[in-house]
Amino acid sequence: MTMNTRRTVTHRTVTYRTVAALAGAVALALGSVTAANAIDFPFPHPGTPEPEPPRIERANFKPATINPVQNTTVGVGQPIIITFNQPPKNPGRIERFVSVDVFNSKKEHYDIRGYFRWWSPTQLRWRPTSFWPQHTTVRVKVGDSVRTFHIGARHVAVADDKSHMITVYSDGKVIRHVPTSMGKPGHETPNGTYYIGDKHRHIIMDSSTYGVPVESAAGYRTPVQWAVQMSYSGIYMHGAPWSMSAQGSSNVSNGCPNLSPTDAEWLVKNTLRGDPVTVKNTNADTLPGVDGLGDWNIPWPQWKNGNADT
Repeated sequence: MTMNTRRTVTHRTVTYRTVAALAGAVALALGSVTAANAIDFPFPHPGTPEPEPPRIERANFKPATINPVQNTTVGVGQPIIITFNQPPKNPGRIERFVSVDVFNSKKEHYDIRGYFRWWSPTQLRWRPTSFWPQHTTVRVKVGDSVRTFHIGARHVAVADDKSHMITVYSDGKVIRHVPTSMGKPGHETPNGTYYIGDKHRHIIMDSSTYGVPVESAAGYRTPVQWAVQMSYSGIYMHGAPWSMSAQGSSNVSNGCPNLSPTDAEWLVKNTLRGDPVTVKNTNADTLPGVDGLGDWNIPWPQWKNGNADT
């Protein structure tokens, strides 16, 4: 993605066609009307009532929440999440009142395209076509509600089941290699691009949260130190001192990437909500987009162009 330093046109979902039409009309009225064609564009005569100005549609709604919240710093994979208390009667109308601007510290705008998706009847998500440009500021407007948040460094983690290693990059440079043990046969870690959600100093991993009773042979309820959320269904990168002999060589977990306590602590302290994590080369399908932190795995036909009138 390159920064557009010559143009400062921002992408607002509801104004492009209108602005283009008005610009064309003004150019025609001021520069193209001659004696030969003026009759086709009559001007008002004295006493002729002035035409009524066009009605401007107002956004008579307010979202319950907009995430990321004001002035927070997030990773390059974080989508914008807009939540309402009740399902909107006209979702398409809501989209017309969403605009997203991205700019750097010099107030230079980036030419960013993005797409909408209703993740639920009350939650609208917007994400760019590729990761946000690092070290930038994003301003999102939803009706009359405005939030400004910041994009941090381009932190990206790649978990490769072939090498049993997680490689962490920051702005294109490798900053850490982390041995891991991912899901064992029958519990393989899904492939795909995740992004980091919550981070925990301490959490209890409970199989019953995804339908496996704790009392069953495959059930568990285990206290865990240092955990980074990767999905709503309970996939975390977390400290697992009990599997350190397998980390870097084989898969023994129930689906979570197991790490040493030291590496897990480092990840909790050195990553941002929204940092992408790519898992590859496992014997599993791709994490579905409906799993909450899998927006980057949803096929484009299931998104709606967020830079055109709807």
